[in-house]
Amino acid sequence: MSTSAGKVAVVTGAASGLGAATALLLRERGWSVAAMDRAPQSEDQDAYVVDVSDPASVKAGVDATLASYGRIDAVAHCAGVFGNSLAPLHLLEDQVWHETIGVNLTGGYLVAKTVLPALLESRGALTFVSSISATYTQPGGAAYAASKAGLVGLANAIAVEYGVRGVRCNSVLPGYMATPMAGPLLERPHLREAIEEEIPLGRVADPREVAEVVAFTLSEGASYLSGHALAVDGAAHLTSMTSRRDSDRLWRRVDEVS
Repeated sequence: MSTSAGKVAVVTGAASGLGAATALLLRERGWSVAAMDRAPQSEDQDAYVVDVSDPASVKAGVDATLASYGRIDAVAHCAGVFGNSLAPLHLLEDQVWHETIGVNLTGGYLVAKTVLPALLESRGALTFVSSISATYTQPGGAAYAASKAGLVGLANAIAVEYGVRGVRCNSVLPGYMATPMAGPLLERPHLREAIEEEIPLGRVADPREVAEVVAFTLSEGASYLSGHALAVDGAAHLTSMTSRRDSDRLWRRVDEVS
């Protein structure tokens, strides 16, 4: 019998990409999954429309999960936006900053704050999906990098504060994945080829590959893993996520519209 039988997980951002892959994988392994996303999902009773940047919406989703299952054993916070305006920081629109921080970082805070009482009861686990951009940022991505770096710090703080009560918290830092978020970039063959040339494994990840790591951090097999930021990027962080030509390209755009 699976050790996950009878356990309940919450997955945010579950309508597509890594969130959808994580929800599917956990269900295959015997978890009951409350799939949350601000986009409407299927008619499945376990799918909830939740905006992670809205405290009332998060509370309603968590309350509904507890009403259905009576417990929450694990949470994968996969919800996120990439509001890259391809502008240097002094030209970044405030709206892009606030939306990116609001969903990626404040959303993580609101989800954690709301689910932690239940995780204290179950001595459960929480995993934030950050990004390799938290430490290896790219020109034009200041808001995204700041939001994802903040998630790593938040995960570390939770690991320290709640570890004494048996709650684990980690962050997973994907590199490039074949998801709708990265679609506008990866669907351009010459750009995808250039990206994959810089990745030691020679390709971008399938979301399922990263979901395997997220699922592991929530499992009993990771019972002594807490406070870690796990890079899942095909070893790209050992090379370089950017180059001088990327910065030059950014500033050429600025000069062209000036």
